[in-house]
Amino acid sequence: MSNIFASKHELRSEYKQKRLLLSQNDSEKYSEIIINQVKNLPVYKEAKMVAIYSPVYQEVDVLKLLEDENKSFCFPKIINFSASLMDFFEPGRKFVLGVYDILEPTGRYVSKSEIDLIIVPGLVFSKEGYRIGYGKGFYDIYLSDFNGVAVGVMYDFQLINSFVYNESDVPLQILVSNTEVICIAQ
Repeated sequence: MSNIFASKHELRSEYKQKRLLLSQNDSEKYSEIIINQVKNLPVYKEAKMVAIYSPVYQEVDVLKLLEDENKSFCFPKIINFSASLMDFFEPGRKFVLGVYDILEPTGRYVSKSEIDLIIVPGLVFSKEGYRIGYGKGFYDIYLSDFNGVAVGVMYDFQLINSFVYNESDVPLQILVSNTEVICIAQ
């Protein structure tokens, strides 16, 4: 195992634990602040189709964005687990339990060209725009040829100055926490 993956593995484990220790009350309070910060972003205001996720394991709860009737929303669905491929779909009539016990949509497929903005979860984020997720690379693969804007959302303790990343990691353009918004020059 190389140093890049060892350090990512250590950070992943540490921050997964930190996030799980966050109280439900603090998670809800911080999520609301983060949602309001996202809603104030010009790129969000201009977006028509916004990709969000079903939060698990104390991730920032972005589902209140669904209250915005002027937007259409889509959610990720694992298409090929072994190849780390996902696509986005409209919610449909219901959600079904998918891989990792994450609720997945049953609606219409949404192409990358239809998505203006993707809200991205993670365990750790660097101020350079890189993120560490759960290690399979689903978001990095999807974002590698995505032309819209990717916004990482996190609690302030998940944001660190830097970590070692590799060539397959894709930086996000904007980071939003409960204490700050960072726009990364690309």
